Amino acid sequence: MSEGWPSQVNGIAVPYGRTLAEPRALLASDRHRWVAIVAIGRSAAPEALDLLAALASARDAYVRRLAVEVIGLRSDGRLLQHVVLERMRDAHGAVVRTAAEAAASLHCLVACNS
Repeated sequence: MSEGWPSQVNGIAVPYGRTLAEPRALLASDRHRWVAIVAIGRSAAPEALDLLAALASARDAYVRRLAVEVIGLRSDGRLLQHVVLERMRDAHGAVVRTAAEAAASLHCLVACNS
């Protein structure tokens, strides 16, 4: 997905261009959860950012990882840089790697302690 927004995830068409309620409803489905997260990430609805921030803190590490990945693809993803930087301290290595990639993509600034 690093090249852009996919038309399909796991062989399922991503429901772009729908109201935010439609992909939100798909989150409950194990089979459609992944396309829902991608569709939410592409949504222009203001609530999409809040939903992505919540998904980036989900119990499921794979949900957190994908939420962070789509945040990194958004043109306004920098508004959630605090979420991306928090995931860099995640317990799951795949989430950390994805957060590092998203932070680089978004040109996040990190304050380092010496």
